[in-house]
Amino acid sequence: MHNIYNRNYLKALILLLGLVFLQGCATVRSPSAVPPELIYKARVPNASNIRVVINYLNPESTIAQFKDAQYQLTKESLSKKDIYILAVSGGGADGAFGAGLLCGWTETGKRPQFDVVTGVSTGALIGPFAFLGPEYDHILKTTYTTSCDKDIFHKKSLMSLVFGRADALSSTRPLAEMLNDLITAEFLQKVAQEHAKGRRFFVATTQLDAQRPVIWNMGLIASIGTPKALELFRTVLLASAAIPVAFPPVHIQVEADGTQYDELHVDGGVSTQVFGYFFTPGTEITSHIYVIRNDKLANDPKEVELKLSSIATRSLSMLTTIQGVNDLIRIYNFSKDDYDDYNLAYIPQDFSAPRKGNFDPNYMKKLFEVGFEKAKSQQPWDKTPPIVNFDEIARQTVKGE
Repeated sequence: MHNIYNRNYLKALILLLGLVFLQGCATVRSPSAVPPELIYKARVPNASNIRVVINYLNPESTIAQFKDAQYQLTKESLSKKDIYILAVSGGGADGAFGAGLLCGWTETGKRPQFDVVTGVSTGALIGPFAFLGPEYDHILKTTYTTSCDKDIFHKKSLMSLVFGRADALSSTRPLAEMLNDLITAEFLQKVAQEHAKGRRFFVATTQLDAQRPVIWNMGLIASIGTPKALELFRTVLLASAAIPVAFPPVHIQVEADGTQYDELHVDGGVSTQVFGYFFTPGTEITSHIYVIRNDKLANDPKEVELKLSSIATRSLSMLTTIQGVNDLIRIYNFSKDDYDDYNLAYIPQDFSAPRKGNFDPNYMKKLFEVGFEKAKSQQPWDKTPPIVNFDEIARQTVKGE
């Protein structure tokens, strides 16, 4: 997510905040937003139990929902000695790294079939193709090496921003049309078939009114098998990649206590950059979790200009980077008790390539190749996030060990 923040959009954010003072009253939403007391009761009509709204104040209730049979692997799946979990982070166009890594992994002949796949933002867009397997590698390669800005979004005019009560700087209609082409009824049926076998695919969005992450059970949505379910599947993917301010929030209609309400969903990376830590298969099974971070672990140092847009851009860029690193640490700490094998891949710190626009095919091709070659290298995966080693060294130094 934050790669777009790093460049043009944060500067545009400053402009948009200024335009707020020029705009009239906000457009009235109809239906209205979900009242705070009903946040955890809200359900998508005719699609029960397809999501979990994370309740920070009542973790027991949240965990209980994840223990539902539709969220856990089946006994048939757990009859294997090893299970494989893939967690793919956000990163905008830098998702080319993850796409290349998966395709290179296929080339080695060692890529497993993943029992669980989770995705956030660009990771959510990679997720369904990673879930269905290598036969969809060509879609990952084409999408992440040939797409350009106009294939993802259209910028809105300055006049529409000033007088149109805009909810974003751009329209994501091109991305929505791309999803309509790629996520077909036949594709949805294949996701449903894999869900029926006991495999699971989850996507995160952020419910903006509630200020809570929402985890969507995409295989369960696919299993509904109706045109409405197909529309919802696409909508959730679009919402997970809806970068606030840059892209418009996605409206999802829900019901609570017999009344219809309107939820606003944006990029899952606002609340979590990558996730996969709620799944616990058991102690008698060897579990392997593979985390793909479509970003570097640290931003490259660069002098900050003494002006508002530069300071805001750098600060928010750091915020999202550090949030992402903390997510890696959280998954690692969880894995020490519940996963036997932790694996992390991320964009090398020394990677550098010229870039024109946010989705530059030449830039993405180079990053795709970096991921592709990394997967084929002798040691493509780190066994710990480097920051964990830093903390351990610091602890030993303080204790004088």
